Amino acid sequence: MESEIFNSLLLYFEGSLSDADSEKISRWIEEDESHKELAREAYIYWTAEQAMKSSRDGSTELALSKVYKRSRAARRRRYSGIYQRIAAVLLIPLLIASVLIARHSVKSEPVQMIEVRTTAGMTSTVLLPDSSTVWLNSGSVLRYPSRFSQSRDVELLGEGYFKVKKDPSRRFHVKTSAMTIEVVGTEFNVDAYESDGRSIRTTLVNGAINMHYAKDNDKAEAMKIYPGQCVSLDPIDKKISVKKLDPNTVTAWRFGKIIMNRTPVEDALRQIENRYNVRFVIKDPKIFEQKFTGQLSDQRLDVMLDFFSRTSSLKFKKISNVNENITGPEIIEVYI
Repeated sequence: MESEIFNSLLLYFEGSLSDADSEKISRWIEEDESHKELAREAYIYWTAEQAMKSSRDGSTELALSKVYKRSRAARRRRYSGIYQRIAAVLLIPLLIASVLIARHSVKSEPVQMIEVRTTAGMTSTVLLPDSSTVWLNSGSVLRYPSRFSQSRDVELLGEGYFKVKKDPSRRFHVKTSAMTIEVVGTEFNVDAYESDGRSIRTTLVNGAINMHYAKDNDKAEAMKIYPGQCVSLDPIDKKISVKKLDPNTVTAWRFGKIIMNRTPVEDALRQIENRYNVRFVIKDPKIFEQKFTGQLSDQRLDVMLDFFSRTSSLKFKKISNVNENITGPEIIEVYI
């Protein structure tokens, strides 16, 4: 007799009974405390069975959706207060179990390395697995795993602006060819193009970051960078230089702009190099004494060069590669 009642209770929670039979079960549950106890056991059995099905079929979301639909159907049929109280208590562990199953499924998937490249003259935005955001400048490459584990490590070649989501339990590392930048949550710009021994520059917008690098004797060194500081590392002699810069002039490339505020010519030309995949060769050391102020937005390279020529004594000469098979940035000589 009890097994028949138990089966009826399972059908009751399943929502498979007619309205009349459901009403009878509801009244039966309320008649005695032992009936309520049996109803609880039946409901536990029924929810466990749903969880088992979801884990076997690998369809947690689908199984939960069915459970919710049946629960709504039960309420529409005016199921008793005891059912709703049981459901309120037992759906919580069911949800927790389902979330754990889903997380286990995700963790069991192999981690893959993702590579994002931007073509010359273009920029792109990347959303990382931890919801951190990276803006990539022209001709840049970013590599990162499909899922972060104990730490959040990415590799950068080129220029990137990082807005890192704060997570004290997992450090965020940006690795370049000559240094590693360690953060918790902050915003900073990294200019790490590998060309002709150019220095690698890190500019902090806000927060604080640690820069790790190896000196010429391979001894590990570290230094803390503060907002408004631009730290340059020469990849050849490993020398470090620090100067104050307006972060807006360094990061304006994200919006297709070049902003100069008494900006040294070397820094101004570097912004054009990064944006248009060209390299300037300065022929006269006196050129380094010049500074520029102004704003350029989404202009062609020839328009950019014309601006510098009209506002100063600079002249530019494009140098073609002798070997047409050689690929790389175009070389432009700068002279007075």
